[in-house]
Amino acid sequence: MEIEIDHRNGIAMVTPCDNCYSCPEHSRNFHKFGSTRPVVNFGCATYKRKADTFIPLQRLSRTPCIPFHVKEKQQELEKERNDVKNLDRWKPAPTLLQALGATVLAHRVRQRES
Repeated sequence: MEIEIDHRNGIAMVTPCDNCYSCPEHSRNFHKFGSTRPVVNFGCATYKRKADTFIPLQRLSRTPCIPFHVKEKQQELEKERNDVKNLDRWKPAPTLLQALGATVLAHRVRQRES
């Protein structure tokens, strides 16, 4: 005994797109070959890659170009070398008493001059 279930409860179709399923993927023939989109054929062996053609507008220089990360590393090393060389000229900061004493003396000298 076959029991058929009426999904619409006997209600007739109101519009041509009024179907008993909620989304088109649920229809019987939706997933048949060619029913949605053409078959995708990328990545197959029939694809031939075209060679890049490069025609320079100016003559290219014979000197090789140095990559940016190499230049950046060289600049960093040069900066470190300069920092080490500048350590020979380094002097400690004056103590607080020396700094205050110098300002007090300068102030007294200005008072005497005026």
